[in-house]
Amino acid sequence: MRILFSSGLLLLSAYGSMAAVAGQTATPAAPVAANGAVTATIVVSGQGTVKWNGGTCGPVATCTATLAPGKPVAFKAVPLRGAALVEWTGPCSGYAATCKVTPGGDFTLNARYGITSTR
Repeated sequence: MRILFSSGLLLLSAYGSMAAVAGQTATPAAPVAANGAVTATIVVSGQGTVKWNGGTCGPVATCTATLAPGKPVAFKAVPLRGAALVEWTGPCSGYAATCKVTPGGDFTLNARYGITSTR
């Protein structure tokens, strides 16, 4: 039996959430900065990291990334030993290993990890 324990943290997104499941891409609709760049805020809670082309965030960290608007980015959940991704919130939802986002403006992506145990 596999048991997944959640830390019970409440994660919030500045622009609400739009669901994206495997094979789909979410496009956050928020204003783009004057310089044309999009700021992604990545919040990682629990024992895992989030990786994307050009960066890594976590464990238990808040990071920012400057992205090009309209250019798809794949964020990959990488749990540490004994942990599992509980959920994505923000432009993606669910617990698939990869969250694909085509930024239309600034957004916040949350990855929450929990501890796994086998009995």
